[in-house]
Amino acid sequence: MTTDIELISHPLCPYVHRAAALLTELGVPFTMKFVDLQNKPAWFLELSPRGKVPVLLADGTPIFESNVILEYLGERFAPELLLTDPLARARRRMWMEIANDLLTTNYKIAIAATKREREAAVTAAHDALARFEPLLEDSPFVAGERPGLIDFAAGPALVRFEKLRTELGLDVYASLPRIAAWSQAITSRPAFRTTLVADFDERYHAFVKHDLAA
Repeated sequence: MTTDIELISHPLCPYVHRAAALLTELGVPFTMKFVDLQNKPAWFLELSPRGKVPVLLADGTPIFESNVILEYLGERFAPELLLTDPLARARRRMWMEIANDLLTTNYKIAIAATKREREAAVTAAHDALARFEPLLEDSPFVAGERPGLIDFAAGPALVRFEKLRTELGLDVYASLPRIAAWSQAITSRPAFRTTLVADFDERYHAFVKHDLAA
């Protein structure tokens, strides 16, 4: 039975990018609706109790929180991604939560107002990324030869770290060869590239703070 999927989004949101990339990877048709987060309509607040994106509508039923959405999509459309062992599932959820740290540090680098703030954010990002190195010993992705839910949770941050490299000349992967290879594998994956809005680079350039106070 086909499920009608709609993803409520904001053009720059990395949390939405997680769900859009996984849907695309799995070949699941979906539609996208964009919402103005500075002027949230009543219908959106009825669907999203915290007023945040993404919200995924599955046959009209709202699901929110990006990692919950990833797990739902895996269970619904990709049973091969499921883990039967409770401890393995718990461990995967743990690393999906840790992936949120990558998005947080990426955001802090982008919006830093001073050189000191940016330097601190870059250090925090490097430290957060280093936690993932032991998970990438023998394969391009955490899940092996193809990305799994941890990879989709972390992937949008890696895409944006690469964008920051272009914008600011930063290399947060210094001394982290496995992370650099992981980032290359993620950013070259069509599911992660094609799910960015067409004017993403222009929007991201405007979002990133370029002129810093001393």
